[in-house]
Amino acid sequence: MLANFGAEVIKIETPGIGDPARHSPPFIHDVGAVFTLLHRGKKSVALNVKDRRAKPAFLKLAASADVLVEGMRPGGMKGLGLDYEKLSQQNKGLIYASITGYGQEGPYSRLSSQDINYLSVGGLLELLGNPDGAPLIPAVQIGDLAGGALPAVIGILMALRARDRTKLGQFVDVSMLDGVIGLVTAPLASYTASRRAPLRGKERLFGRYACYNVYAARNGRWISVGALEPKHWATLCKEVERPDLIEDQFAEGDRQRVVIAELTRVFQRKEAHEWFEIFRNKDACVTIVNSISEVVLDPHLQSRGTIVSVEHPKGGTYDQVGVYPKLSYTPGRLGPPPPQLGEHTAEVLRDAGLAAAELDRLKKAKVIQESH
Repeated sequence: MLANFGAEVIKIETPGIGDPARHSPPFIHDVGAVFTLLHRGKKSVALNVKDRRAKPAFLKLAASADVLVEGMRPGGMKGLGLDYEKLSQQNKGLIYASITGYGQEGPYSRLSSQDINYLSVGGLLELLGNPDGAPLIPAVQIGDLAGGALPAVIGILMALRARDRTKLGQFVDVSMLDGVIGLVTAPLASYTASRRAPLRGKERLFGRYACYNVYAARNGRWISVGALEPKHWATLCKEVERPDLIEDQFAEGDRQRVVIAELTRVFQRKEAHEWFEIFRNKDACVTIVNSISEVVLDPHLQSRGTIVSVEHPKGGTYDQVGVYPKLSYTPGRLGPPPPQLGEHTAEVLRDAGLAAAELDRLKKAKVIQESH
């Protein structure tokens, strides 16, 4: 996101290996598709930061950087002598963002975890799925992206804004668990007020009511209904010729089950796309449930440039997530395709002040790698 809006983003990778996502299928011209999507417009420096001979080169990079982002476990960068306390001595304006699972302190700070674990500890996973089954594992990385990456961007931007006033950088401690907690605001608020734990599938936003639910259409596809506001619910009921259901929007028990059953029968009369066309100009909050293949072809997303088709320098085109958010005066843009491993090593290190002889020495020692 920062690269899309003009930041020079330098990715430090291990020589000979690089980011594992480079080698993870499926591929776009021999480069992992996820890596391709996430690394447009960045530069790659292949530098082995765990080799003591690389430390002076890294320190030169950090001396002129606005922001450093790292994802090691707490204490990892300190063990390399590259922690915030060390680097901020030579660069008072450095913003040092550390993205970890559980933050820098606390009983879980060194716990080994993945996305599913952050959702579990944060109470989000327990809320997903049918009430009588196991928790439903999301197909996307909620903790990593919504809980980690986005708060990191926000924290970095706030720290940069503060630096405009104070001339000083700061440490940005991003916990993916903290970010997950921020996503369960409504259930947490409800519990703190009532001391009643939310029950999966039986709360206002969890499929408890007919007005906020999903329904199978005639072709096996699905329709989602988000008619929480009474005016939306009334519009929906009138459109499907069931105004008798309006007063039962939030009825409980058997009556609510009857309402859900009645709407289930209604939506099975037409195909999902037919229902979407019927409701798209109605104030009822009814939409089709798109597959990923349909998302890529969705005319709305294409018209906004949220999904764009880009040319690959080696031939052909591929679909890419476009630039968001949309800024009117300083709009972002997609940069060039992702770099080869070490493509910018010499360029970046020279700009940082390393002499040619030092670059040759590091290259011969295989501490750095260049690609052309």
